[in-house]
Amino acid sequence: MNYEMQAEVFLTMRGYRRCDIVACNCGSWHGGFADERLLEIANYIRECGMWKGTILDSVKFMARDVCKE
Repeated sequence: MNYEMQAEVFLTMRGYRRCDIVACNCGSWHGGFADERLLEIANYIRECGMWKGTILDSVKFMARDVCKE
């Protein structure tokens, strides 16, 4: 296994994924168990009683007085 493959396996095993976001187009890696971090955020929002169905809707709700659309 060459160095590049070893590096790819190392990153993948730690929850990172190659960027495939067209708008980003960085050609790098994203992640690091992002799903787990998002779950932590969602759980905290629920504990605070501010859950509105999705993380985005919850954040919009919490920021309603700061960000007037």
